[in-house]
Formats: sequence, structure tokens, C-alpha cells
Amino acid sequence: MKLAITPARQFSIGLHLYGGDSQLNSLSALFAHSHYLNPSLIYAPSWQKWFGDVNVVIGPFSGATIELWGGMGKAGNWAMPALIGTDEALRGAYYGMDFKSTHYGMAFSYKYRDMASLRLSYEGAPQGIDKGYTMWSDRAKSVFNAQLTVSPISALDICLGYELRSGRAIYEVGSDSDDIFQGTYYTLHTIGNVNSLNLGATYHITPQFNVWANVENLLNSKWEAVYGIPAKGVTGLVGIGYKF
Repeated sequence: MKLAITPARQFSIGLHLYGGDSQLNSLSALFAHSHYLNPSLIYAPSWQKWFGDVNVVIGPFSGATIELWGGMGKAGNWAMPALIGTDEALRGAYYGMDFKSTHYGMAFSYKYRDMASLRLSYEGAPQGIDKGYTMWSDRAKSVFNAQLTVSPISALDICLGYELRSGRAIYEVGSDSDDIFQGTYYTLHTIGNVNSLNLGATYHITPQFNVWANVENLLNSKWEAVYGIPAKGVTGLVGIGYKF
């Protein structure tokens, strides 16, 4: 269910309630979050018991806008990356459990004509073996983003972005029984903060056709993509786009 209320032109409230949906944990879907999962394992479906999200938008006032949001809910057998036992074949695995999902955040954005725009945002979530934010497989406690876009000419957009994901971690699941998937104790392992400075540019040859280039992690910062696997350093990508 979605509900949106706009009592004034510069103020709106949105509410989104949903739940009861099952989610297939196919290897292709899990691979999108972790490229190092064990392909010999099979995972049971997860399901969204219930979720509720609220969003408040104030503005724009003279080009400035403030957003506030938050949400909470519960999920069943939610698959999260985990270290299971001491078997190396299970180090790239997922562990399903009933999960409490909570997140909250705020953002400030400012647009100056068609020449420049700035967006600053912060989002947080609790951390625990059975709680966090279901959309963050790295179990980050907080995420800060900053993005500045300038258009020196009408056909060119240059974007400088920065992301800091702190409190990232993974849990090791241990068991005293023969069934290692029946966790009896959990050990937290940190996997480093994402500290990434990114630069991108898009040139619009026509309103439909453009060419673009992105460079990520300009600072060549080090963190773990998943436990024991370092993330890439400086990376770049170029491409073309066409809107039909």
C-alpha cells in the first residue's frame, strides 16, 4: 500500500507498507551481492513479513530541499553473507535467519539554476546478528554520501561523488552440533570502511545520445569487498547511451 499526502506545494509525506512477499535466493541474485559465494550450496527462499517506510520532503525553498526518511520491518529466513564453521568451502556462504530491519536518514540538496547541484545524505541502521537493514548486505552502521554536479556548458555534466560506509561487518556462525547451519554462537568480523571518491562525466551529443566516463575510488582506498577479499583499487569505465 502506498499513500502520499501533499498539504502544501513545498511539503509532502509518503507512506509505503508492504509484506508477505517471498524472495527466491537464486545463485544469480546472491551473486549480485557477493561474487565469491560457493556455487554448490542451495538456499531456501526468504520472505518479507512486513515493512513500513515513511518519507518527508520539505522544499524546494530557493533551490534547497530537505528529505527525512525511516522505516522498519521483519523478514523471515533472510539470507545474509556469513562465515559458517571452519570449512573453507563454506567461507563464501549465506546464513538465513529471522531479521529485524531498521533504517533512518536525512538529505539536503541544493540546485543553482541549471549550472550546479549538490546533495548530502546520511543514513544509519543498527547492527546485530539478527538486525540491521536488509538492503545492506555488508551490515554497514552508517552511510554518508556527497555529490556535486556542475554543467559548465549545457551539453556537459561533471559529477564528483564521495561515499563513506562505516561499521561494515560479517558474522561467523559456529555450532557445537553436527549441523553447522544451526548456529549456536556468532563472532563479529569487521571488513573495513568504504571510503570512495568518484568522478564522472557525461557529454550529450544530442538529447537522446550521449557518451560518458566514470572513475571510481580515486583515492585508491583499501577495504574488503567480502571477508578476506580486498576490493578493487582505482577503476574506470566508459560507455555510450541512447534514450529511445
